[in-house]
Amino acid sequence: MAEFLDFYEPAEDSFLLQEQVKKHAYGKVVDVGTGSGIQALTAATVNNVTSILAIDINPLALTHVQTQAKTKHLRIKTLLSSKFTSLPTKEKFDTIICNPPYLPEDAHIVDPALFGGKHGFEWSEDFLSHAANYLDPNGQILFLFSSLTIKEKIDGIIAQNLLESVLLSTGKIPFETLYIYKITKSPIRKQIESAGISSIQYHAKGKRGLVYKAKYNPTKLIKKTSSKHIAVAIKITNPNSHAKSRIEIEGNILKEMNKHSIGPKLYLATKEFLVLEFIEGVLLEKHLPTLSSSDAKVLLTKVLAQCFTMDALGYSKEEMHHPYKHILLSKNQEPIFIDFERATKTDRPKNVSQCLEYFARNKTILTILNQTPESIRTLAKTYQKTKETYNSVLTQLFPPHQPTSKSHIKQIHKPSKK
Repeated sequence: MAEFLDFYEPAEDSFLLQEQVKKHAYGKVVDVGTGSGIQALTAATVNNVTSILAIDINPLALTHVQTQAKTKHLRIKTLLSSKFTSLPTKEKFDTIICNPPYLPEDAHIVDPALFGGKHGFEWSEDFLSHAANYLDPNGQILFLFSSLTIKEKIDGIIAQNLLESVLLSTGKIPFETLYIYKITKSPIRKQIESAGISSIQYHAKGKRGLVYKAKYNPTKLIKKTSSKHIAVAIKITNPNSHAKSRIEIEGNILKEMNKHSIGPKLYLATKEFLVLEFIEGVLLEKHLPTLSSSDAKVLLTKVLAQCFTMDALGYSKEEMHHPYKHILLSKNQEPIFIDFERATKTDRPKNVSQCLEYFARNKTILTILNQTPESIRTLAKTYQKTKETYNSVLTQLFPPHQPTSKSHIKQIHKPSKK
């Protein structure tokens, strides 16, 4: 339970931010963590401001703001909320103001108005991960933070959330430097949102790409009214990667893979980003030890079947000898291959061969199959990318061979007409 030492009284940081609010606030404004209300009250005097909402988790602070607004004949609405949690996601603002708690926590003092988490930046990290979802496409966030919060960390959080910043002002006070940023949406974020995507949240980072979880409403693009949103993964190029972007190539490969029930469903592909089915699942690697031997074997045959499909189509995924983070098990117990950023069209695909090498290196799989690394590697040498040699591999790995895989082979071994 949060404890409040009244509310944060205006200090050097408040006055520094106040000057920028006077210069830059406009339109529909929200002051998050309003405290004494100094920023909300200041914004209410700016000509270009049309409405103001003051948010705080402290009811004492909101009562104070309401009293001050009434005394000064200013129109300010208040909302008891922890950041944006009590706001509907459809709510958008032109200006979001925030002077967050930014001090590293003190074991002897509990005051949410001062301490931003263990390292000081956690409150700001959570705020910035949600703020853009409440920001108009051309809106701005007026955000203050301290050198005690670690400037490089804040810069990284801003970039990670597909935002951009401009330094408006700095201020020196004892033991710290204050910074005020004007933060706006990056061009790639605007482009993604214009495709009917909302509620974008950072999810994961790879060598080449960044992945975000979001909601997708495809009907928005065809001007139909619908409240149906699909959980999706958004993949963009990692701006810090030195590897050449392959987003467009990966999209084209996934289109082909989807025809054969491989990979997450691709909803939308552009040169800059992909919109994919978000897989709510667990890593196959972690789930295998929890399965019975028979269930595990069924999954492994399905993995090999998809590898054989890719071989038959002439695509090499390039990661099947160590696919630890590249195979997810869906809720209905289906293995789904993800991350096709390194996949290539080739005359020498090697998915089955690489997958057998993965089997040979994995102690859990060796136990399930009752094989040794040497026996699997010897078996791999007999595979010649034909249906016959593939069936021979299956028969020796999973005796007696179950008919479930054969039906899958019939389905997948017919190359699509081009």
